[in-house]
Amino acid sequence: MNKTIPAAVAAAVLLLTGCTTGTPASLPSPSATPTTAATPTETPTLSTPSAPTYTEAEAAYLKTQGYDVDTDTEEDLAEGLDDGRYECESLAEEVDEYGEADAIQALVEDGSSSVKGSELPAAKYLCPELLPLVTKALDRIKKVGGVILTATANGSGLVTYTTEDGGQQHRFSGKWTKRLKGSPDIVVLSVTASGASKVTCKITNDGYTEASEKATGRYSSASCTMNDN
Repeated sequence: MNKTIPAAVAAAVLLLTGCTTGTPASLPSPSATPTTAATPTETPTLSTPSAPTYTEAEAAYLKTQGYDVDTDTEEDLAEGLDDGRYECESLAEEVDEYGEADAIQALVEDGSSSVKGSELPAAKYLCPELLPLVTKALDRIKKVGGVILTATANGSGLVTYTTEDGGQQHRFSGKWTKRLKGSPDIVVLSVTASGASKVTCKITNDGYTEASEKATGRYSSASCTMNDN
């Protein structure tokens, strides 16, 4: 015996199974999923601090002091410039405090080698307003530079001087001077009166008085010594 399935139940079965009566509806074709190209991840660029730049004058000064702006460290270069600026400041302060004449004399006493190695390049490249001062000092050193021996007597006298290279003796009257060659470290100068009652001796080195003595009386003698050792 055939049992009739209620219409409501049949409809539920058809709904669950996806079946329909009549012509089945066509299934939609799956749509193509577009392919998205992968975007490469950009690596952030780290900014590096730029190296300090030097003016032509600063680079020129550093070169005179043996530095190389292309290879030396920033710390060494900064220290080199600080040394140069210190030379400028010291010169300016000496002029302000003692005046130009005394500042020049101080440079003269420092000597040619010292001035040419320190104050001259600093003034030339870092503080050109002080260059005329340094130039005057160097001009004066040329006139009074080196080791100069001076002996005087108010009559006739006998002068003797010795260095590491030997010695000499001369008779003179009034005044005797001699500029020694080279840069001796030890000099002894003595003056003896022979027909004079007063004698003096003096040794200067680049304008700086290393020694100065005087003596009075018959057959008096004065002796001066320079020892840079």
